[in-house]
Parts: sequence; C-alpha cells; structure tokens
Amino acid sequence: MAEIPRIMVLEPDLALTFSDLQADGTAHLLRQGVTGIGANSRGIAGIFAMIRMLGALTGCEVATSNLIAGYQRPLTELAAATEGRKRPIVYLEDRPGWEMIPAVSSSRIIEIKSPLILQPDPAALTNGLDAIRRCAARLTKDRPMSEHTAAELSPGLMLRVSS
Repeated sequence: MAEIPRIMVLEPDLALTFSDLQADGTAHLLRQGVTGIGANSRGIAGIFAMIRMLGALTGCEVATSNLIAGYQRPLTELAAATEGRKRPIVYLEDRPGWEMIPAVSSSRIIEIKSPLILQPDPAALTNGLDAIRRCAARLTKDRPMSEHTAAELSPGLMLRVSS
C-alpha cells in the first residue's frame, strides 16, 4: 500500500503508477483529488509503453525516444555480451531443501533487494540491472567468465531476493 500521507504532503499534481499492485493506493489518491495515470507493466515492453505514453501526453516524444534508447542500450549490450553462453540456474527464493542447492552448500549466495529488480517501473532497468551486473561481477571476480566457468556456475548460483 502506498504511503498516502507522505505522498499528500508533497501536494502532487499527478500520480503515476506502473502496476496493478498500486491500484488501491492510486484509488485513494484519486479520491483525495490527485490526478492519476496508471499502467500495468508486465515487463520491459510495458515499461517502455508507459514512458512513450507519458512522452506523448507531455509533448516530449523526442526526449522520450532518447530516454528509451538510453535504457535499451545496456540491455542490448548485455544481450550481445552473453549470446551463446550457458545461463546459470537462478533460484529466486528459499524453498524446502534449499540447503542442498550447490550454491548454498558452497556459500555462493548473492542477495538482491526485491524492489531493485521486481519493480514494474524504469528503475528495474537502471538500479535493478546494475544490481544484477554487480552479482555477476562477484561471481567472476577471481576468474574470467568463459563457457567452461559458466557451465560450472550453472548449478551454483542462488540469487536470494529479499524485501
């Protein structure tokens, strides 16, 4: 639930929401007289669609296109850099028997705060992507990533998402 009193102190002219998870808070803000625009982003395409919509509403289509291009650039670079590599298996939560996962038994757990990567807004493309890159850098810090080491990591990465 949104922290409505903290938001109202700011006397907002507009509330933007990126997920149905914010629907109750958005409805409350609307009842208090705040204009709201919402989307239900379910991935990168949805985030870009919301940004494009805001650009069109504000007459800032060129700036919006540049912003989206800036968000797409690191994603494209990352996709190119990892093309053809075997992807590690990533466990996103604790589960029964988790201590038997090789990453857990070998103390190779990397934790990312869930708001960084699970949020349905543009920060997932900046802060979230940066957090994932830091995790990958930790995994390969002492040994360069190759197909051989990527294969070794496959059963051994546990990304623990926490709140």
